[in-house]
Amino acid sequence: PAHRSPPDGLVGFKADNGAVLNSSLNCVAGGSAVNAGARVSPTVLTDCPAVGDPLAGRAPPTAGSCDHTDLQVKDEVKTLDPGTYCGKTEISGTSKVTLNPGTYIIKNGQLLFAGQASVSGEGVSFFLTGSASAPMVFTTNTHISLTAPSSGAMAGLLFFEDRNIGVKLKHRITSNDARKLVGTIYLPVGDLIIDAR
Repeated sequence: PAHRSPPDGLVGFKADNGAVLNSSLNCVAGGSAVNAGARVSPTVLTDCPAVGDPLAGRAPPTAGSCDHTDLQVKDEVKTLDPGTYCGKTEISGTSKVTLNPGTYIIKNGQLLFAGQASVSGEGVSFFLTGSASAPMVFTTNTHISLTAPSSGAMAGLLFFEDRNIGVKLKHRITSNDARKLVGTIYLPVGDLIIDAR
């Protein structure tokens, strides 16, 4: 369910042709626009009461100095460790990357999974922060399998966008194989666009 009231002229929920959504409840604070070619079940309830941020009390991680800057992994088999990744972090080509458990801080840059890259990790979380941040993007032919930590400061949080990021980002998941994203995607400022087949 969506909880924030949309600005004037925008709807709280939009589903374009080919979109499929099945859930126990679809309830938004604002109108909805469901294309005739979309399948949404149950029907979206509109004008539900807006509620406050349910995660407002969760403290963000501390971004330390850069462990990596403008990391590029292309056509490699590699294991990455938690830490602060500054600038653009790009995993692309035919790479097969395993993420060790922990928090990956993406600072003043972008998290990009592209090409036919495979990225997997259990007990991982991502914190997106910095005034020079760009949207996270998972492109069409990537293979993504990520599970959030079950304990600790980031328990249950797969993605956590800094509340003070200073720019409204449009994060985009177009991967046709991102079937396992277990955990909360918390974007208090930005938008999440999912456009997969």
